[in-house]
Amino acid sequence: MNQKERIRGFFAAVLMILALILLIIYDPLVLGLFGALRNSMLDKIMLYVAYSSIAVMIIVPSLFYLKKIKGLVILWASFAAVWLSTVLIKIVIHRPRPFFNTPAALISTSYSSWDFSFPSNHATIAFAAIPFIPKRWKIPWVIIASIIALSRVYFGLHYLSDVLAGAVIGFGIGYLIKKKFDKK
Repeated sequence: MNQKERIRGFFAAVLMILALILLIIYDPLVLGLFGALRNSMLDKIMLYVAYSSIAVMIIVPSLFYLKKIKGLVILWASFAAVWLSTVLIKIVIHRPRPFFNTPAALISTSYSSWDFSFPSNHATIAFAAIPFIPKRWKIPWVIIASIIALSRVYFGLHYLSDVLAGAVIGFGIGYLIKKKFDKK
């Protein structure tokens, strides 16, 4: 990496941190705006997204590697690394979930003492798959991953900053793992 790329990367990181700080300040307002969007039709769509998201996030990217076992193992290693990183960050940050107008059916007993809001595990896993998705399917996957992530805000399970940070963390870890193993 040359000097220009390092400087660009540094400024991009600083801008992302500043954007995250701004988002955290305005998270309650954004959550209220998402709450204002709620209606019965959108609730049904988002409930479907919420209930099917884990299967979609794991199964769909895996389908691209059915005949490439090494790629599948690397993809799943990325999922594991992202999940573990998310759990560790949740424990350190300790940000409570907003539970803003959240349907009772979505408030699971799995939200135990370690399962905090920041960052969104759904967002990290969905975005960790992006580097592994074939080029022609990247844009549809980004749309799917974004809908999954935003469904978490829609139901008041996460703040917008939780899912955006999750997206960055997930993509970053997925990218680094794919890059490392592509060299071998």
